[in-house]
Amino acid sequence: MAANLSFEKTHALESEGTKDFEEPQMRESFQSLKIQDTNQTGAASKLRKDSINSDYSCKYDRGLTCLLSQLARINEQIQYNNSLKKVLADYDEENKRDLAASLAKSTVASGSKCCKSDGETKDSKTSNWTKYYDTAVEAEYFFNHQSGEASWLDPDAA
Repeated sequence: MAANLSFEKTHALESEGTKDFEEPQMRESFQSLKIQDTNQTGAASKLRKDSINSDYSCKYDRGLTCLLSQLARINEQIQYNNSLKKVLADYDEENKRDLAASLAKSTVASGSKCCKSDGETKDSKTSNWTKYYDTAVEAEYFFNHQSGEASWLDPDAA
């Protein structure tokens, strides 16, 4: 055991000696590495922050551009829908007039009781138009018996 102790003590002394010998060099190299690493980390951190800021501003710009283009498309769609509503409203009005005229024409031709004549007939020499009142539509119209034509407006007044 004594031999073992002396060996252990010797080994410990040698390792301490080498430790003392190598430690200042290791400290300097370790500190220089640590300083370089810190500088690199700081530079990397700064670079990362700049990169994040540029990415953020780039993403922000791209997002803003995307949002503006979507708003432009939505605005165009709204304008298109409004113009389409106007066209369809005009088309519906024309269809209602045509339908009312064709109903009036068919009811007069069939002798239906829904339309009443005012008994006002224009002088046959000057006009063939008769004024009627359609109770279904609740409007007056004029009908020409010779041509079979119907009109909402008084043709003789024009």
